[in-house]
Amino acid sequence: MTKFEGEISGYRIEKLLEQLQRNYGSACVMIDSPGGTFNFFSRLAPALARSGFVSIGERVASAAIVLQLLGRERLALPESTYFFHEVRTIFRPGLEVTICDVEHALEIEEEMARQSKRPQQEFLKQWHDQLRRGQEWMLDFMSKQTGLPSSLFLNLMRGNATLSAREAVQYGIVHRVISEEELIALYRR
Repeated sequence: MTKFEGEISGYRIEKLLEQLQRNYGSACVMIDSPGGTFNFFSRLAPALARSGFVSIGERVASAAIVLQLLGRERLALPESTYFFHEVRTIFRPGLEVTICDVEHALEIEEEMARQSKRPQQEFLKQWHDQLRRGQEWMLDFMSKQTGLPSSLFLNLMRGNATLSAREAVQYGIVHRVISEEELIALYRR
């Protein structure tokens, strides 16, 4: 069993993938992560899914939910939690901008235009396009993996929702909740 703790990053996911490919079909990944970046998942998700790992959620937040959803079998412990929030990007130090909150992004754009001595329209257009693509990918991925509408996940993200393990089953994020005894049996694999 592999324990994935800490932030999600491209480097850490690539290392996890290497480990999973060495243990095809028998690997279990326990996820205890506050999330992190997710832009590399569109590139690495197919290979992660093909590795055939079992994902076991513990504390799963933000981009770590993508990792949970890639497991061929998705499990959770009874006390597991799944935290959703709007996908964020750092606009400038101390100011995170969510990609789900378009109105706020437009306010930021107007503020930037007022403060700038020269127009930054091309930068702003690229920034909005990147945010929109990221949001669409994340929501589409969750919808495909669970069979539920992306609007449901958008509402969870906007509400900063925390789901229990049982709720995660209802939302299709995990297939079932396992006991501590079942977890010990998985460790022995």
